[in-house]
Amino acid sequence: MQKILIIDDEKDMVNMLTEYFAGRGYAISQAYDGEEGIQKFDSEKPDIVLCDIKMPKKDGFEFLKEIRASKKW
Repeated sequence: MQKILIIDDEKDMVNMLTEYFAGRGYAISQAYDGEEGIQKFDSEKPDIVLCDIKMPKKDGFEFLKEIRASKKW
């Protein structure tokens, strides 16, 4: 089963995407800002990441930059 990490500060969006993808057989992890997203990425090793751009703490670009720099993908 593929794992999807959903990162978005809008809880309604996270819930909608979670319901959609979980209903299609994906395992879902959720984060509500870029910092939490990095922690979940490190600990859960998702296959797919759906990430918002505008978020508190770290935005989507900072999240991506940090993941790429660390070569964790």
